[in-house]
Order: sequence, then structure tokens, then C-alpha cells
Amino acid sequence: IDSVWVTIESLLRQSYKPDEIILWLAEDEFPNRKVPEKLQEQVKRGLCIRYCKNIKSYKKIIYTVQNNPRAYIITVDDDIVYSEKLVESLLKEYRKYPQCIICSRSHLIKTTGGKILPYNRWKKFENRREVSQEPSYSNFFTSGAGTLFPAEQLNEVVLKETIFMNLAPTADDVWLNFVAWISGLKVVNINSFIGDIIVNREISDNGLQKENVFEQKNDIQIKKVLEYLQIKVEEFLP
Repeated sequence: IDSVWVTIESLLRQSYKPDEIILWLAEDEFPNRKVPEKLQEQVKRGLCIRYCKNIKSYKKIIYTVQNNPRAYIITVDDDIVYSEKLVESLLKEYRKYPQCIICSRSHLIKTTGGKILPYNRWKKFENRREVSQEPSYSNFFTSGAGTLFPAEQLNEVVLKETIFMNLAPTADDVWLNFVAWISGLKVVNINSFIGDIIVNREISDNGLQKENVFEQKNDIQIKKVLEYLQIKVEEFLP
């Protein structure tokens, strides 16, 4: 909380101004609703701070979709400093592909025999120096780096908290990507993350990466979500 103002500052300085910049904080983590002075100053400049139930990393999108079901929502994480062109770049690409989700960073899903390979065998964004601009279900967006969702086009199952907290409690990207599939929303990567976002390593939380990637919990959650949504992978991926 003491460092998130740096991320907020990069959002306040966007070349294309969003209607709202919302910081969602968990009520159980801020019972007195006290935030650092720098955030209070940013509230005067347009930041909106809202408090909600602690649904972990889902906070950044679920309540915004509930409150703004027809909005265009861009999700960001709190440990990244963003290029001032982020919003402008995402919107520019969305105008080209209005039936898609637009992201700044994505992995490439790998398959074999109509089945998705383990997460650790996908081509990660760090190794995708050139990304095709064509819409594809193979692009697995990492929503924290800046991802634009046309909320109205998302299947209503996206908001079912009891389901996603049971199936993928630590993997909001898993839930969101596969809900996108059943919503008919392919993903376009603007291929701009290199140099356009700076991860603040001092405050970056590696806890979820350790749990989801190194302990392979992503694969467990992927399997559960695919089964629940009754997704036949071969219908979406080559």
C-alpha cells in the first residue's frame, strides 16, 4: 500500500484519460480505511478508492464489472509502472478488433492431441519477442499488465464468485481467459510490453507465482475450469 501510488501516478498521466481509476482494497485488510497520504493526494486528482470483500486477485475486475456492466474495463496490477500510452494503445487496437479482448502481455498456449500441455510448457511472454497481431484463443492474457475487457460481451458466469473461488481461487487469469472462450472473445496482444511496463521488483508479490507455477497449481485449476465450463479444447485451438 505504501508503494502503489507509483502505479497510480502512471495511470493518472495517461495520454488518453480513463473515466475512472479505481483502486479496490479488501475491507478485512483496511478495517479503518486508512491509506497513505500520497494516495489521499491522488484521490484529489481523480483516483477512486473502493472497499470490497477480499476475493484476492479477482478484486481488480469482478466488482467493476458488477457496477459497470456495459463499460470497457482495463485491468492493471499494483506492482507495475505503465507507459503513458497504455490506455491509448489498448483502445486503438480495440477499435480494430471490437469483438476481442486486448492485452499488453500474453503467453502462447501449447497443445497436443486436442489437449492443453502443462502450463510450464507454454511459450511465456518473456520469450515472445514477436507476437502475431491476429486474434487468437491461443493468446493467454496476463490481465495485470494492462488488459481491456468489453464487459458487456463477457458471459455472465464470470461474476459467479462461489464458482471461481472454488475452482481457481489463486488464478483469476485462468478463470477470465476461459470465460473469454465461451464468450466468443479471442485475444489480441498489442505486443508492446517490452519497455512499456516496468515491474517494481521490490514490491512484486511472487507468492502466487510460487504457488501457481512452481507448485503447478495452475494446471489443477485449468483442469477444473475447463471441466466446469464444458470446454472442448479442440474446438478452440489447433
